[in-house]
Amino acid sequence: MREIRAIDSIMLVSSDDRAFLTHRQPMAKAAYKVSKRFYVVCQDTGLIDKIRDLNYEVIPLKKRANQLSLFSILQTIKELVHIYRRIRPEIIHHSSLYVSFLGSIASLFVKGPKIITAITGVGYLFSSSSTKAVLARLVLTPLLRSLWLSSNHTTLFQNKDDQELFAQKRLSGSRAFIIPGSGVDIKKFRPTHRKYKNKRERFTIGCASRLLRDKGLEELIKAISLLPEGMNVELTIAGAIDLKNPSSFTPEKVKRWEKNSRINLLGQVTNMVDFWHRCYIAILPSHREGLPKSLLEAAACGLPLIGADVAGTRELINNGVNGRLFKMGQVDDITECIIALVENKLFIKKAGLASRRKIETEGFSDKAVGLAYQNFLLSIQNRA
Repeated sequence: MREIRAIDSIMLVSSDDRAFLTHRQPMAKAAYKVSKRFYVVCQDTGLIDKIRDLNYEVIPLKKRANQLSLFSILQTIKELVHIYRRIRPEIIHHSSLYVSFLGSIASLFVKGPKIITAITGVGYLFSSSSTKAVLARLVLTPLLRSLWLSSNHTTLFQNKDDQELFAQKRLSGSRAFIIPGSGVDIKKFRPTHRKYKNKRERFTIGCASRLLRDKGLEELIKAISLLPEGMNVELTIAGAIDLKNPSSFTPEKVKRWEKNSRINLLGQVTNMVDFWHRCYIAILPSHREGLPKSLLEAAACGLPLIGADVAGTRELINNGVNGRLFKMGQVDDITECIIALVENKLFIKKAGLASRRKIETEGFSDKAVGLAYQNFLLSIQNRA
C-alpha cells in the first residue's frame, strides 16, 4: 500500500469564532491531525482566544457592520485573497454557503489550492420564497455554478436532500460527498435521570434556534397557544435575534411573545447540556436544515424529538421511533404532535432511548464525523 503523506497545509474558513467553536470542532481536530500546518480564518466576536487555546493558528477577519453590502463583500474578498496568497494552503475548506461564495471568488486569484465547498444548509438564499431571495437566486446561480463546478472544487453536504437540490440546479458535480452534520460530543451530552413527576410540574419543551422566520418559530408559538388550557406545558427557547439575517424577527415582535405565559425566552445560552437536561422534549420547526446541531445535542441527551418533515431534520427523526415529524408550517399538526407526546410518557421514555442510540450508532458522534472528515481530506489530497 502506498504511504500517505501528511497534507502540507489546511485552512478552515468560518463565518466567525462562535460558529467555529459550535460547529467545526470535530473537523478541525481531524484536519489538525493529518496536516503539517492548520489555520482557522474567522471573524472575532470575542471568542477567538478560545480557538487559540486549542493550539490552532488563527487568522482573524475584520468585522464589518453590514456584511451583505457590496462594499463589505468586496473588502472581505480582498482580505481573503491576501491571506490565501500569503499562506498558500494546499486545501481550503469554506464553511457555509456565504463563506463558500466569497472564498471561492478569492481563490480565483491564487494558484494551486484544492477547495472544499461545505454546504451546512441552503440558508435564506435557497429556502426563502420571498421576491428578494428569488431575484438573488436568478442573479447568483450562474455565478455559483461557474465557481463550484471548477476542477479544483469538491462539495461537501450534510444531507442527501441538499446534495440532490444542488445537483438539480447544476451547482455541484460528481465530486460531492456527504458527512452527516458537525458531530456531537457524546461524553459531554449524555442523558440525565430526571423524570416527570406529576401534572403539577410544568412540562418543559425545549427549542434551540436563532429567532428567524425560516426556523418556523412563529408557527410554533401559535401551536403552543392552541394547547388545551389544562395542559401544563412551557416552551423554553434558547436563541437570540440575528438582525444581520434577512429572516430575523424584530425585537418588538419578540417582546410580544414574552407576554405569553407559556413561552420562556432565554436569549443566547452557553450551557446547552444544562438546557437540554431541563427539558423533556426537543422541538425544531425549521423549514430546512443542513443537519441541526440543536437536535443532535438533544438526541445525545436522550430526548425525544419533534420536527418538521424537511431536509436535515428528517435525517435525525425516525417518525414514531425517536419522535414525531409534522408537516412544515402546519400549526395544527405541530399542536397535535406535542399533545401526542406529552400525553404518552411511555413513548417519551422509549423515544429518548432511541434518540441516544441513533447518535451512538449511525455516525453522528464527534468521533465518527472526525474520522469521516479525515478520510475525506486524504481522498482530496490523493485525487489526481
